Amino acid sequence: MRTPSNDLYELIKSLSGNEKSYIKKKSGNFSSNDKIYLKLFDAINKYGTNEKKIQSTLKIKGISKAKNYLYEIILKSLRSYYKDISVNTNLTDMLRDIEILYKKALFVQCSKLLDRAKKIAEKENKSIMLLQIFEMEYKLFINFHFKNSAEVSREREIRQLRILEEYSNTVKYSALSSKMLSFIKVHGHMRGVSAYTELTHIADDPLLKDVSNAVTEQSKSFFYNLNIVSTILLSDYEKACYYCRQKVKLIEAELSDDNSERKYALELSNLAIAETMSQQYSEAASTINKMKSILINAPSKEMKVLLFQIVSISELNLLIHAGKPDKLHALLPGIEDGLKNYKNSLNIYYKMNIHDNISKLFFMLRAFKKSLEWINPLIIEDPIQVRPDYQCLIRIFYLVIHYEMKNFELLSYLTINTYRFLKKMGGLYDFEETIITFMKRVSTMSGDSHIQEFKRLRKELISFNNNKFDKKVFEDFDYLSWVESKIENIPYPEIIRRKVAARS
Repeated sequence: MRTPSNDLYELIKSLSGNEKSYIKKKSGNFSSNDKIYLKLFDAINKYGTNEKKIQSTLKIKGISKAKNYLYEIILKSLRSYYKDISVNTNLTDMLRDIEILYKKALFVQCSKLLDRAKKIAEKENKSIMLLQIFEMEYKLFINFHFKNSAEVSREREIRQLRILEEYSNTVKYSALSSKMLSFIKVHGHMRGVSAYTELTHIADDPLLKDVSNAVTEQSKSFFYNLNIVSTILLSDYEKACYYCRQKVKLIEAELSDDNSERKYALELSNLAIAETMSQQYSEAASTINKMKSILINAPSKEMKVLLFQIVSISELNLLIHAGKPDKLHALLPGIEDGLKNYKNSLNIYYKMNIHDNISKLFFMLRAFKKSLEWINPLIIEDPIQVRPDYQCLIRIFYLVIHYEMKNFELLSYLTINTYRFLKKMGGLYDFEETIITFMKRVSTMSGDSHIQEFKRLRKELISFNNNKFDKKVFEDFDYLSWVESKIENIPYPEIIRRKVAARS
């Protein structure tokens, strides 16, 4: 059960060293009666949720109220901390100060502050703020003839027009990005003619043909992001690698704070996926090591949680596609610790991805019971919170696990449930119907008849694998290799490794 003690402890535990120092510095403004809250802060930081230790150290009455008050103090201090480091907030405050100085007719001071604000806005590419600054400069120019040469006036006009052009360019890329996000939310993985048409319409936009069309840093970021997403969704992983590497270079040139570190980690994650899917396994391993080096020095809990998730997913994904499930045992203890330690901070999609990948690796090891244990929590997860396409693919793989466990009586029941679920979620494509029909047939047949059914299924899967509308499902799990392993009586990972060797 959640309690104020747990919430307060988790909040304090999540604080970085700089945040803790700032909060203690702010405590200098506390009244003498409030100093007890600083002692409570130190006690919880030291003893965690050990109530007896905290009580014996502080000996205060009404500790529950004190904890609630301390919780509010910390959040208030954090608001102040992030206000101090926010460029937008600083510029907004400066513009208010400029307006005040203007109204008080302190025009020289007003002009000096305008110059400072302009330098910050130009450095941080704050277009809207710059337009407000230019407007204020114009007021000074008209009314009080500051910097009143025609040359300066013309220069300001040119810069305003350029800023408007740059802002318009950024807005156009932002609108494209919104279209792509809407597409992913509705369709997830690209499936079917309608989704393919919608995706290619976005991907073929003239703005995405050449990076020179992007005239601001933000537009360039949108340009690469959109091309990365579209090439991954269209399974063009060679191009995805190119765009990912260009985006990584762009971010490496401006690494300076936690936010850019976060962007850097996420782009490395995209690059690792693209390299894995294009069979560049050594490059993917190198990219994952870069993410690990960031994790070691992660400055905040948020970054540690993010990096734990994307590193785990990238490593597990690499093992699956390289056909090396035996390496799971070395990774699993650390992943289990992370899932436990960060359980209240995990992104639901990342958590499901980790469970799904571990389930597939245990499947490859023929540890079907463990595979089922890892995927079971995903079956009961609220489908509203997760992309429908992901939920549908998980349920198809769920049937495959039960087939391997020879749960044929249960399998007959599960095929009906899965069919209904997929139909309700809009995920009942020809591929899914084919797998469900196969499972329904073999669940009532003797084992001797299964090979013929697998041979029939193989022909159908080859057709799907060659279809640009359905091939994406084979990236989630290589159903064709699994079927071939049953026909040839060869371990599934061996089929994967054989195909990897043939491609290299």
